[in-house]
Amino acid sequence: MQDIAERLLAAVHGVHWTGPDFDRFAVEALRSTALITAAGAALTDRAAELHLHAEEQDGASTPDSGAGESTIAEISPKTFAQLLQRMAEGDGASAEALRLLFGAEGKSTSEDLGGYLDPEQIDSRSIDLDDIKQFSAAEDLSQGRIGNCWFLASLAAVAEQNPEVIQEHIRLVEGDTPESDYWEVDLWDGSEWVTHEVTQDEIVRDGVRDTDGDITWMTIYERAAVEHMGGEYGDIERNFAGKGFDIVAGDNGSMSLSLSLDSIESKLDEGQSVVTSTPPAIPLIGPADDVVPGHVYVVDEVIRPTDGSEPRIRLINPWGDPHASKPAVLELTQSEYQRSFVSHNSLAH
Repeated sequence: MQDIAERLLAAVHGVHWTGPDFDRFAVEALRSTALITAAGAALTDRAAELHLHAEEQDGASTPDSGAGESTIAEISPKTFAQLLQRMAEGDGASAEALRLLFGAEGKSTSEDLGGYLDPEQIDSRSIDLDDIKQFSAAEDLSQGRIGNCWFLASLAAVAEQNPEVIQEHIRLVEGDTPESDYWEVDLWDGSEWVTHEVTQDEIVRDGVRDTDGDITWMTIYERAAVEHMGGEYGDIERNFAGKGFDIVAGDNGSMSLSLSLDSIESKLDEGQSVVTSTPPAIPLIGPADDVVPGHVYVVDEVIRPTDGSEPRIRLINPWGDPHASKPAVLELTQSEYQRSFVSHNSLAH
């Protein structure tokens, strides 16, 4: 079934046809073949579930043999949207398949992130929490080397739309000297708010910063999230945007496969926080230029030009470094956006 879907799209794109009519036709072709792909994904899900059960049985009989994950890990990235939808509906097998597709956890350690900063070089008292009200993802966010776009994009989207949520859950506790200051950050664990202490000697060199390279309240939140997720920097890598909303705001919001600029604009107009995700590999039609696969972006606005040109969606890349391999800000037309992204998450406040 996957092969049929791929051959169908190959036939569509084998036609020498360009222009907006073709772009619309290609999107419709993708939607139609997605129905076939979804049926294949459902079968793959069930196979993955059976595989897990079989491995559990094998492990019970021969515990030293090791569990195999190849069947799940080889699930085609083209099923990503369908797996996301099934995960959102509570399908545990789909959630497990996606985690293995991304990787169960990241690989970052404090050592490969440059080690920890000298607390004497950190001035926590210079971080003004009132600045959160003026936070701009486009101007104040540079991800660093930790693969936690899912968390930072969600955190930034909440800060832009409802900074009070952030201010309510972060506090500086001043010590006898600036070097002994520490922070308290409240994060949601699914049932209650848990307070994490962040000391100045726990800040890594290559974590999130502002665009000037200085530590910010986001740096403190990132370290608290590391503790919240397990204590190692690899624990905060590779996850989903809804999880970021849940940790920060106590609500995972909603996920939608709709990529309509009109519907996303309505949510922004209502004051909702919105982020959007790309699949972890090249989708069937192929991404627009400069789009990062397996990445979460902050949705900033929908631009409707007065000159009659096409509306565009403005997206903020958490990388934030203008010298990075991909740009910090993207503006995509409807067709470019649909061809490159797979879903969006939104949180009403």
